[in-house]
Amino acid sequence: MKSRDKQLRRVVRFIDEVKKGNYPNSKTFAKKLITLDERHNTDLAVCAKTVKRDISYLKNTLGAPLEYNRSEHGFQLYMVDWTFPELALSGNELFAELFTRQISMQSVLPSLKEHLETGLDVQMTVGSTEKINTSALNSVICATGKTVKVDDDISEIILEGWKNCKTLDTSYSKHKKDLSHRKLDIHALFLSEKVWYCRAFCHEKKDFRNFAMHKFQSATITPEKFTRSTKVITALKEGHIFNYKTIPKVEVKCNAAIADFISDREWFSNQFNINNDDGSLNIIFTDVPKQALKSWVMSFSGSVAILKPQSLRKEILEAAQKLLAEHK
Repeated sequence: MKSRDKQLRRVVRFIDEVKKGNYPNSKTFAKKLITLDERHNTDLAVCAKTVKRDISYLKNTLGAPLEYNRSEHGFQLYMVDWTFPELALSGNELFAELFTRQISMQSVLPSLKEHLETGLDVQMTVGSTEKINTSALNSVICATGKTVKVDDDISEIILEGWKNCKTLDTSYSKHKKDLSHRKLDIHALFLSEKVWYCRAFCHEKKDFRNFAMHKFQSATITPEKFTRSTKVITALKEGHIFNYKTIPKVEVKCNAAIADFISDREWFSNQFNINNDDGSLNIIFTDVPKQALKSWVMSFSGSVAILKPQSLRKEILEAAQKLLAEHK
């Protein structure tokens, strides 16, 4: 954890103790941090001298109205409604902020997670109890599978190269034994099926390629700069992610048993749903990645069928026959 983040999380917890009326001082709070580390596997414990510097930072830099209560041997706020600068939100605004962070926490890159957690700590501390339903936030579940782990240090380098349009020297492994060295300009990042990818221009291949972030073995920033491509970003936003060939004017039919599940989601861009009287669902895709659509249709084991075009129906039939032959 970065030292700046550690300090911010410490001062947030110190103010939390003050607001709870626990009258913390440098020694008692240093002991409190040790307990927090033991219970929650955090990394915040420091000596009493460091806590004294934190208190000075709170008073002199952040303007916290702290005063020492001699009878209680600890600090209190002489302006009890004080909040961290520029962080006072209304109840609904605060809950929306925390809700978004709760969702993000489950898929964010590791090099950003500590910063997100710090912001979450700040918001939780400056908000009053009536503003936040903690049990509701804890019940927000992201149920789309486990995120593949990305190396913390490598992801930080990739993020810096991406943000500042700096070329990277990387080593990348598609498979454990297949290691290649590539010079990359990372134009965009995207999350697909809980896996983080880079859309990058590969200097060796002279073309744009996708790279799974967890497969980078090393990365270093070079002095070279590049200009971010708006065309690449637009294509990704329109759903053209993996360079699949697209096919126009596709219609599929989903049986009634899964119609609700299917209609709850937008599976591909340019999707139009038509509900049928018998409970089934027809979907029209004006333009859709062909290979991705074929895999999607077959994943429902016959509950989704291609209506048109006929050529695509034939390809699905051939794939199903091959699958059947392999499982006899």
